[in-house]
Amino acid sequence: MHEMQKFESVDQLVNTIRPVDPIYCIRPNSIKSACSWFKQNFPGQILYAVKTNPNKKVIKFISESGIDKFDVASINEIKLIKKILPKARAYYMNTVKNREHIKEAYVNYNIRDFALDTKEELQKIIESTNGAKDLTLYVRVSISN
Repeated sequence: MHEMQKFESVDQLVNTIRPVDPIYCIRPNSIKSACSWFKQNFPGQILYAVKTNPNKKVIKFISESGIDKFDVASINEIKLIKKILPKARAYYMNTVKNREHIKEAYVNYNIRDFALDTKEELQKIIESTNGAKDLTLYVRVSISN
């Protein structure tokens, strides 16, 4: 992996590197500004959905901006967050999870927040956590308009 270089503009980047393949650009100030705006304008609890951009540097900038809760959809996203930010709170919000991943998330990564939308998923969570009493469950329901 290359070390991150800084450029004043996209034009400067293109003229300096002259890339043949696509380049991944991270704009830390834009990330921090967006996080700040969102925190000031959203009254609820903020979770960053890791699947939107699982880049380690992006996640660190988001965390440094005061967002320390993460919506994870897979065991690999949990591992990523816990490796980068061991104390961060991750919410396992995928409504279809396999039993082994539920157990691993609960036992190895201290995940206590799980989303579900069926009785079967509830049963998997209960069984995979050995009937744990310290869970917070988010039940997604579908209602007609």
